Amino acid sequence: MLRTSITKLARSQRAERQRNPQALPSSLMSALSTLQQLGPLTPTQLAHLEGVRKPSMTRALATLVERDLVIRENDEYDGRQFIVRISDKGLNAVQESRRVVDGWYFQRLHQLDRQDLADLMRAGRALARLANETV
Repeated sequence: MLRTSITKLARSQRAERQRNPQALPSSLMSALSTLQQLGPLTPTQLAHLEGVRKPSMTRALATLVERDLVIRENDEYDGRQFIVRISDKGLNAVQESRRVVDGWYFQRLHQLDRQDLADLMRAGRALARLANETV
């Protein structure tokens, strides 16, 4: 039941975000969020953190650079590599995506009683621990 509920929530959340005309695919939004949280990274580092192969990340980064959502810079420590960092436009895209999703969750959570909300808070902490252990 837990797996099914989490899967349905995630699917509904993605669908809600994609109703926004400015929305990016979740894979691109995930890469942007990682850059926003961790700062500049090499494509290899970002691919590892996102759990994808480097060629997939290279294609994703090309799209993000083309849309001015990330900035590509030479790596000052290794001239053979480059790093990417999120741009101001990319930060705005992440914030807008979160605003849409947060509003969607707020509407649903508002329908629950206090006990259900307290249960979800406890479950949320447990899920966060579980998610961090599997990274």
